[in-house]
Amino acid sequence: MDGPIPLSSGSPSPEPPKRRRGVFRKTLRGARWLLGGGSDWAGVTSIRRGATLINDLVHVSRSDTSARERVFVDEDRTLDLRATAFSQGMTEDALVRRLEERRRQTARIAYGTFALACLFLIGWVHAALNTPLSLSRVMLAVDFLPFCALFFLIAFYNALINFQIRSGRRATWREYLLTDRGFLPQ
Repeated sequence: MDGPIPLSSGSPSPEPPKRRRGVFRKTLRGARWLLGGGSDWAGVTSIRRGATLINDLVHVSRSDTSARERVFVDEDRTLDLRATAFSQGMTEDALVRRLEERRRQTARIAYGTFALACLFLIGWVHAALNTPLSLSRVMLAVDFLPFCALFFLIAFYNALINFQIRSGRRATWREYLLTDRGFLPQ
């Protein structure tokens, strides 16, 4: 047969039987590990692989993504829809539809995380009041409070993005807090 060899004949090929390691092989492997020295015992190979992974992740996180995710803003900080749509490779109508969907999404996230923050805060107050006065009460208060703050910050961030989309300009957090246009996400 001169043609290429088919990869599959249609029927599943039987898997080769798994080899069981004997007691001698297990013992030999353990002895090699013991004789390997401190570097094997400390897991230097695993640490090197982990360091390489961290280095790769740092490199990827520092790569320039601004060209793909660029939102163009005029001098008065209003969004330039035409330039942004052109840089993203879409029409202005498609960008407006995407912004409307993003506005609805940020409103849902803002309300959901605000509700979670309130639940965590109520749980924190309940646990702080019902725990006997001791070191565990202080530790409970210190350990639980960051979750409340995290959910409040996520809710505020999404409400700010929602406000920026609604107003059509890149507003600061102070402008958002002092607005008279409607504070709640829509």
